[in-house]
Amino acid sequence: MTDTPAADLSPEQRDVFADIAHQVLESLQQWLDFFEDPKFHSVPFIVLFLDLFATPGQKKSDLILALQTRTRISHSTAQRMLKDAEEAGYLVVSERIGERGLATELSAALNEHCIAYLSGRTRKALSNLDALDTLELGEE
Repeated sequence: MTDTPAADLSPEQRDVFADIAHQVLESLQQWLDFFEDPKFHSVPFIVLFLDLFATPGQKKSDLILALQTRTRISHSTAQRMLKDAEEAGYLVVSERIGERGLATELSAALNEHCIAYLSGRTRKALSNLDALDTLELGEE
């Protein structure tokens, strides 16, 4: 992290950070546009979907615990979220072969959305790193 207070930024530095902020907002809008129901626009749902993308096949109990830990929501809220996402077709629950419990994964459409979103976000993040590297921000 930088020790440079925001008030000490040069106009060029402010422009770079403003551009990054606009890209983050644009990226968030691209993520939210996938979901017709605004219920799925909340941070806990974003955490749920990205967590399942990163680690598919989780048990519901593990997802509920992860949601409670990462987003500070209650157990009942996490349960309701999983139910709502499954009913909306964003989650697919199937039996685990040779194991007790059910495996939870993203639907094919949401999985593809995550791939497109993250690949575009990664490209933008890398270009932002290049822009930040050109600035002197007082880092050690």
